[in-house]
Amino acid sequence: MRKEWYVGLIILAVVGFSGCAEEQAVYPEVDRESMITEDTVKVTPEIDEYPPILHSDAYEVPVPMPYPLNTAGAEDSPFITPDGRTFYIWFTPDPNAPVEEQLRDNVTGIYVSQKENGQWTTPERLWLESPDTLALDGCVFVRGSRMWFCTAREGCTGMCWFTAEFIDGMWTNWEGVGFDPAYDVGELHISADGSELYYHSSRSGSKGCNDIWASRKKNREWQEPENIEVV
Repeated sequence: MRKEWYVGLIILAVVGFSGCAEEQAVYPEVDRESMITEDTVKVTPEIDEYPPILHSDAYEVPVPMPYPLNTAGAEDSPFITPDGRTFYIWFTPDPNAPVEEQLRDNVTGIYVSQKENGQWTTPERLWLESPDTLALDGCVFVRGSRMWFCTAREGCTGMCWFTAEFIDGMWTNWEGVGFDPAYDVGELHISADGSELYYHSSRSGSKGCNDIWASRKKNREWQEPENIEVV
């Protein structure tokens, strides 16, 4: 999910952060494809105005994901678990819609799909807040039973990072991470031992816009990030 879409979002102030969803919470049914307008054109590699340019042999040529993961809407910030069986993705039917509309449409957000018999199931909306609380979540990263995700929500100024725990088949116990705002943490990856943090950021001092930065944990605190280069 592109972080700049959060710019200018006004969040209503509340006291404290919301905890896990109420046990009796009822979430709206979501049909994400019904929100895609008829005049929306599906972008394919053949008509991509900004095709990816590979500068390193460490990258492979991108291959579009199959339907139903890939639609004429906008999918972004994908994450697949190490076993290759669970796929998380951010979706919005119209990336040009104002953030306020995305925040309230009950469709824009994180979706999850499972691979069954070699095929991906229809993605389902993943709710990480109570249905009566405004929240716009994305940038998923999962390690074991813990999820990191970026969010714009009530009680949070601008874009924040939260974690959630997978308990009894549900993601719950979400709470703020508390990254130093000066680090400007974007989409991230954390090493298997939890000691290294890699993320993209447009903070000054990089080799280019939205470059890759790395931080290492010392005494349970993330240290000053360093700009790194993929060779």
